[in-house]
Amino acid sequence: MRLSRGPLSRLLAAWGLATLVILLTVPVGVRAGAGLTGFCFLVEFLTEGRLPWLSRTTRPPDVEPLVAGGAADPASPDLWHPGGRRTGPWPGLVLVHGLTPEGKRDPRLAWAADRLARAGFAVAVPDLPALRAQQLRPDDAPIIRDTLVRLAAHPAVRRGPVAVIAVSVG
Repeated sequence: MRLSRGPLSRLLAAWGLATLVILLTVPVGVRAGAGLTGFCFLVEFLTEGRLPWLSRTTRPPDVEPLVAGGAADPASPDLWHPGGRRTGPWPGLVLVHGLTPEGKRDPRLAWAADRLARAGFAVAVPDLPALRAQQLRPDDAPIIRDTLVRLAAHPAVRRGPVAVIAVSVG
């Protein structure tokens, strides 16, 4: 049997091709926004803010204490998340400061947490007493573990793995 090359078969072929193109490009289009945000983050981060591509296109993040059941105290980790009307859940990330007397208040660490939150992460920043005292001690490990548990259970955080980034602010 020979296929007809009439107008109907050409129309069906065109519709089939259009459907295939749409099905293949929709996932790319959905992720294009995330790719652009990631690119803007990298440009701003690697230029140390000289090219503020991400900051110009996003709202400042919201910062609040990351509490577990009770009231916040000064030792509570800070939770940075995208500001404005953007709602979660967002991927979770714990940002651990290095050997700095300022701990979670170090301006360089706050700058990094700000940019990560603008890029779409819920960023928990604990304060680690031994690292603030310029000492590497296992006493800080339970604080990091507790921060991971709190962040993973927070309603603004996407279910699944939570990342940890430990930085040297020197």
